[in-house]
Amino acid sequence: PPSVRDATPEPKIFSMDPPSTAAVQCTLAPHAPINFPTIAAYEAHVTKEHTHRCTECGRNFPDDHWLQLHITENHDPFFAARRDGAEANDEKVWGCFVVGCDKMCRDERKRRWHCYAKHKFPQDFDFFIVNEGIDGRTSMLRPT
Repeated sequence: PPSVRDATPEPKIFSMDPPSTAAVQCTLAPHAPINFPTIAAYEAHVTKEHTHRCTECGRNFPDDHWLQLHITENHDPFFAARRDGAEANDEKVWGCFVVGCDKMCRDERKRRWHCYAKHKFPQDFDFFIVNEGIDGRTSMLRPT
């Protein structure tokens, strides 16, 4: 029979780091990284905040407003006709990127100026997101 002397004590393992409360982290644009305590909480967040996908081209957008602007500006033939004639007839066809702002502009350049001046967009904001979407991005700023 084994004696008490032969028994090897179990090693005591402990961590100096505080226990992590985050099961998963979301690093998708348009927000800073967010930690979620459970996979279910993360999945609910992704469903609510990151499932604004264009059925025409498959690109994903920050919210429904950006998706609707994308569809209009990239896939709507009526918008294309209005856009092509907008400069000649002084028509404002470019909608603001900010939800709730009903400002319409004559061209994309004026829309950018409006966003800088009225909504304090950063100078390195990537306005092409309306065309390209946010898949694979972690920021709404232009890549450096």
